[in-house]
Amino acid sequence: GLLSPVWSGRGLSSCAHLATTMSVLCRMSDSLFFLSWQFIDDGTMVSPTVFARRCLSYLMSNMLQEALADAMQAQVVSPEWPTSFYLQAAALFSLGMDNDAQETLKDGTSLEAKWKRH
Repeated sequence: GLLSPVWSGRGLSSCAHLATTMSVLCRMSDSLFFLSWQFIDDGTMVSPTVFARRCLSYLMSNMLQEALADAMQAQVVSPEWPTSFYLQAAALFSLGMDNDAQETLKDGTSLEAKWKRH
């Protein structure tokens, strides 16, 4: 699963944040997925949250490469947003790229810690 034992003991608050985010966004309907897709394709809205929502939809649909691409695009739009790193880590873990996922998770945790200090 997405929250594999590899995550235990490392970035636990980040994992809890990711689990909470995913549980909320997992309730999205197909129409919201389609609407997010339209916003991105039309160039109407450039927001990291749109990419994050579609990324989660892709993860739930086992479209892992697409999920990773959207998580990376969320990072391009908002480079200091920790959630984009957590989503990348989830996609990388799902793709079996555990070492890359661990590094990405560490990067996201570091960014979140910087945010909390300010």
